[in-house]
Amino acid sequence: MSERSGQVSELLQRWVKGDHEALGAMAPMIYEALRRLADYHLKSRLDDRQGKIVQMKFFGGLSAPDIAQLLGISLATVEPDWRRRESSCVAK
Repeated sequence: MSERSGQVSELLQRWVKGDHEALGAMAPMIYEALRRLADYHLKSRLDDRQGKIVQMKFFGGLSAPDIAQLLGISLATVEPDWRRRESSCVAK
């Protein structure tokens, strides 16, 4: 896990436990992740299927099995696509 991912995970855990200031601390990281995601879409670095997977998982909160069923693809396709795109969108 990258240092940034560890920070986000820690802040999310604090927020879930009721520390609402943690959400404010996450705002710049969330903004940066969304900006990077938008950049990838604009630069056409995501093919159509991978873009849909990212949108469904990141914004829709859907599980990999649900995404596979909705897109009519195998779970074995969804998971690697998500991991590749997730690692591309997380702050380096």
